[in-house]
Amino acid sequence: MTPPIAVEGLVRRFGQRVAIAGIDLHVEAGEIHALLGPNGAGKTTLLRTLAGLVEPTAGTVTVAGLDASKGPRKLRGKVGLVPSSDRSAYQRISGIENLAFFARLHGLRKKAAYARAREVLADVGLADRGNDPVNAWSHGMQQRLSVARALLTDPPVLLIDEATHDLDPEAAATVRELIAARAERGAAVLWATQRLEELRGFASGVTLLASGTAAFQGTVDALASRAVPERASRHASELEQGYIAVVRGAA
Repeated sequence: MTPPIAVEGLVRRFGQRVAIAGIDLHVEAGEIHALLGPNGAGKTTLLRTLAGLVEPTAGTVTVAGLDASKGPRKLRGKVGLVPSSDRSAYQRISGIENLAFFARLHGLRKKAAYARAREVLADVGLADRGNDPVNAWSHGMQQRLSVARALLTDPPVLLIDEATHDLDPEAAATVRELIAARAERGAAVLWATQRLEELRGFASGVTLLASGTAAFQGTVDALASRAVPERASRHASELEQGYIAVVRGAA
């Protein structure tokens, strides 16, 4: 059977610029796969292509058994996307009202939509602020709102772009635990991050992007094993050294 996320020979160009240059990637149900890479490596383009928001130049992209190149409507309810630095929430209404609005777009009746909104808002630790307008929330709180929105339909595929970037350690841990719980229930998760320290014990596999290509694919431990004999930094962890070694090798 085709895994929930299946990418074969994906190429995406923007004019003359090649953002993704022939990537293969499979993520199975129940798996958390990390997507690493410096800014401009192609992480966000890859996630947006999987969500049906960007059309591939070449290759095939299958998500939840559907052709993602057909657009986001086809994937509605099957993919939960958390964009990086998301500002898509309506700022003048409350968090509950935001989530209820999007839940109704997914077909829930008003009462069920508000109930589901309260449930996912509590999941991300914002139940006590649900009635406050979003423009009174911090950026980190708004990022957690984006996570709550992605979970509204309990989708089989989660695409998460830097969800913990602006969160304090406690809030970041809450989000990871929540996503891990969804994976345990069978969701396929592609988790883009630059926080190497959060991968151990969380992600089972990792793809390291460099200039739109997969410079490394394997387990987190295998990435750490790429550490160079001479430490890149006295204080760098083994995983950080492995990351630096692969990026340098791909440069």
